[in-house]
Amino acid sequence: MADTTGRIPLWLVGTVT
Repeated sequence: MADTTGRIPLWLVGTVT
């Protein structure tokens, strides 16, 4: 689930926060 389209990936945000 890599949504790296030049912005912050939602999956990463959900993991960090």
